Amino acid sequence: MIRSAMLDGLRSSASAARCNAAPRVKRCNTGFPPLHRQSPRRRKLKASRAFETAACACGRIEYNPDMPSRLRFLGYGVRRTEVPTDWGAFAQRGVDELCSVADCIAKRPDGWVQRWDFNRASCYGTEAAALATTEGASGYQLLAYALVTQKLSESDTEVEVDADVILPQGLPELPTTPVPAELAVLGYDVVSKQHAGMMDFECSPLSCCGLAGEVGVNRYCLINDLDAALRLARRWDQEQPEPGPYYVVQVLRRA
Repeated sequence: MIRSAMLDGLRSSASAARCNAAPRVKRCNTGFPPLHRQSPRRRKLKASRAFETAACACGRIEYNPDMPSRLRFLGYGVRRTEVPTDWGAFAQRGVDELCSVADCIAKRPDGWVQRWDFNRASCYGTEAAALATTEGASGYQLLAYALVTQKLSESDTEVEVDADVILPQGLPELPTTPVPAELAVLGYDVVSKQHAGMMDFECSPLSCCGLAGEVGVNRYCLINDLDAALRLARRWDQEQPEPGPYYVVQVLRRA
């Protein structure tokens, strides 16, 4: 019963069709929406967002001594990160890998759900366990993930994000270790997760909805600056490009 309910939640949250079902401009898996297909409200907002682009995309990711206390290591996973050949808009922005947290585009291996060996974040505690899901298939990149355990409220104050509340029960626990020091930060994704009944994070609008066209991203289709990612999560909590709430996840890879 637990597995059946979780599988239903995963199917609902992990498929691209779930994004396309929202009564909004159809953006998931279609690239950036043409201007005439965007709502008047969205066109009006775009001018006020220009200042955020530089904050999101520019500069190196610097080591922050306070960061480890704000992260909950989720584990490892493998995904296909190649940019679809018909998505020229990403190439124009210097994106050469899609290291998204959601499954809409950055796909995991077929059959990974049926293995039922993942943890509460749909990740794996070791690199070897994550790589085993490929069953020898090529073309996958090994990534790691850490949840940022803070959000910004509407009043711009930090509020705590409790991984034990937003992630499902009845699966293996998350790693108890901090983020491994040998991993390099690729950037931050802003992802939706409606409730703990959804087994996985659902949508990464930067890639799934093409909103990287409105918010500056790095070569991995991620945001370099944590504060900019937190502000974006707060904004999307209000705008709901896909049903939220939204959380910030750090994406890493072995250097």
